[in-house]
Amino acid sequence: MHYCAGTDHFLMVVKLPGGFYRMLLSDRGEAASVGASPEGAFMHLVDKHFDGVTLGKVVWHSKWQSSVRLADSYRQGRVFLAGDSAHVHSTTGGQGLNCCMQDAYNLGWKLAFVVKGLARASLLDTYEAERRPIAEQVIWAASSLHEIFMGHGKDIAERAQKMRDPAFVDAVVGRCSGISYTYRDQAEKGAAQSLREGPIPGDRAPDVDLGGGRTLFSLTRHPRYTLLALPGNEKVGGRLDLELKPLVHRFKQIMEFHVVPPSEELTRRYGASTRDRLLLLRPDGYVAFRCLAEEAQRLELHLTERFIL
Repeated sequence: MHYCAGTDHFLMVVKLPGGFYRMLLSDRGEAASVGASPEGAFMHLVDKHFDGVTLGKVVWHSKWQSSVRLADSYRQGRVFLAGDSAHVHSTTGGQGLNCCMQDAYNLGWKLAFVVKGLARASLLDTYEAERRPIAEQVIWAASSLHEIFMGHGKDIAERAQKMRDPAFVDAVVGRCSGISYTYRDQAEKGAAQSLREGPIPGDRAPDVDLGGGRTLFSLTRHPRYTLLALPGNEKVGGRLDLELKPLVHRFKQIMEFHVVPPSEELTRRYGASTRDRLLLLRPDGYVAFRCLAEEAQRLELHLTERFIL
């Protein structure tokens, strides 16, 4: 994969299977001028960066224009916007598909619970509250990268200087990977006060290798909530199972339950504690609630406020 950038243009060349290549060209409008052929426009820039390279037959080409738009609201009554109907931005960073899928999944599991009569309709109000701020961040990251690669007319060295700023790189890479987006600002305040370590409500739950070919994510491959009991030591797993049985039974329609034994990797990802902990994960893999096992009534209240069970 080759990225070639100049002050007034950008060229990307990617080798594909079957002897084909994908080429992306961005300039200040010369390639789109009347009478300019795709072959001629591409060859003009190829000559600037490569020696002895010629283009073969162009089997497919199209023109694309970058736009930046964000809907004022994601909902009006029973109509919801998701994906490209809610936000449009540069493809730089490749965030569009992931963002659209997360919109759909965020809305999908909430709609499912409400339509089935398991959750209160107010759950749907959280869709826009959570996803619109994410779209704003995606637009920022995509636009920032777009300006570096395709901010034509500005000195290329000046644009590249941003990439030498570690803080900027961390912010952009975290967003392009999709793992730095959180719902912390929308999560219930105070739910994390009794626990000091590990992911807090609104964070994306990290995966853990549980051994034996199992991972923590393998426990969440279903369309319901996942309640994880994290014992302070390996000997109390059975007791937790018994103590939480009434709670688990009450919410069995919307939740699955697992006891996760202590391990070094679990400690690394979720913090250390000699006391038993409870961690509630949403269907989309984000932390909904956490507390000490002795505070299970707080978890039950959290679920009761949201679900009709």
